[in-house]
This record gives sequence, structure tokens and C-alpha cells, in this order.
Amino acid sequence: MVDYLRYDKLLAGKTAWITGGAEPPYDAYARLFSEHGADIVLVGGRPEDGEKLCNELRQGGGGNAEHQKCDLYDADMIEALCGHLLAGSNAPDVFLHVADMYHAAYIDELDYSNMERMLAISVTAPFAVVKCIAAPMAAVNGGGSIIIVGGHYGVQGMNRASGYGAAKGGEISLAYSLAMEYAADNIRVNAIVPGASFPPVGEDLLAMSGEGDTPDFWGTVQPFRRRGRMGELANAALFLASGMSSYITGEALLVNGAEHLIAHNHNFPRKDRPLP
Repeated sequence: MVDYLRYDKLLAGKTAWITGGAEPPYDAYARLFSEHGADIVLVGGRPEDGEKLCNELRQGGGGNAEHQKCDLYDADMIEALCGHLLAGSNAPDVFLHVADMYHAAYIDELDYSNMERMLAISVTAPFAVVKCIAAPMAAVNGGGSIIIVGGHYGVQGMNRASGYGAAKGGEISLAYSLAMEYAADNIRVNAIVPGASFPPVGEDLLAMSGEGDTPDFWGTVQPFRRRGRMGELANAALFLASGMSSYITGEALLVNGAEHLIAHNHNFPRKDRPLP
């Protein structure tokens, strides 16, 4: 007999930790997870954004919601917070890493501090969280779902994005490796790969091109002639967080309007170094 799932309250009775998803438009993840019954723990981000969102989630009839202050660039602080949270409750059923830093620069203009910060928040931060939660997630919950939000430049190169692309590629590779390590513990690990039309890259593309936010512009980037919507990324995360994807792990789910199927036409040359 095939077990079909209902499409409402897919996360009822579950707890989801979300790093960096407190402020718009990235709050879409927490809002959708809450609508589907999850208790939400927001980690990091501006306290005023986190508290405001948690109040709205609680008033909206979802599960419990709380915000925890944390410097997501500091692995020691992350580990300390995880220890505090795990001491007070069970391990999360879902961990979603959304936190991001986008610093566009040609490689000879990219300073080490910004490179290190991009790697810290994209790779070291989720590594630190998983290092703390994986064992209790397996022992107490019998498994769970870990989702890391990567980026298109992690699978396709782009000038002015060598540092960011390295960080995003690191996230995807981390997800692949963690999927291998924790499959025996019934912990599924997947990445979501947003296309370049999503924030923050989409704004940079528009600014660099000098073109408007029009179907004609986006049609040169991807077959879908419009920007992706944050709700569409949240839907992908909900799918990977829920039992709907119970046999899916080690996947990098492209949410990009088929951008990967066409040549990228926006190669912005430096004015002091024109293309041959």
C-alpha cells in the first residue's frame, strides 16, 4: 500500500531551526513552515526583525516561534547557542540554513576579510550547527531533514562572483558529503540552488545591466521570462523538510526557471580590461 501525504500541516508537531531567515524577503521560509504547523526557532539576524516575525507567527495561529540572538560568523557562539537550545528541548526535526552574504567583486578587488566572511556564514555556520545537532537529531528524533540554501553561482561561474561562488559551491558540496555521512541515521541532507533572479543576486544583475525588471531582460537569463518568487523557494524548502521527500537525500534542487539550460548572456567586462 502506498502512503500518500496530505498537503496541509506537513510539519505538524515538528520543530524547525532556521538560520538567517528573520528579515524580508527571507522570512518566507519561516512563514510557510509555521503555516504548516512547525514550531520555529529563528537563529541570528537583527533582533528587531526576529522578534517582529515571531510575534506575527504566533498571532497567525501557527506553532510556537522564538528568536535567538547569534553572530553567525562566529562558530564558537553558534556551538554555545546550540548547546543551550539542546539542553532546554529536543533536537530540531528540521534545520534550514538560509543565512547569506553577497559581496560582488573581481578577485583582485576582493579582500580577504570579505572572502572569509562569505565562507564563514555559508560553510562554517551550517557545519557548526550540524556538528552539534546531528547526533541528538538521530538519537532522539530518529532522523530529520537538513536543508542548505546554496546559489546558482555555486554551480555556474560568473565574473564578479568568484568569492561568492566559492562559498555557494562549498554549501552544495557540504550538503552532498553530509548526506553520505548521515544516511544511516535517517537524516536527509539536501541543498536548494536558487537561480540568479532571486535576491540578492537578482538586484545586482539588474544594476549591472542597466536594464529594467522586464520579461525581455529575464528572458536573456533564463527560459522563464520573470523573476523567481520567494514563495517558490519556500515551497521547495517545505517539500524537502516534509515527508513528501522522504526518499530524497544528497540532492541539489535547482529552483531557477531552467537557467542552467541556456548560456549566461550577462558577462560584465571590466572597463579597464575589455573582453578580447
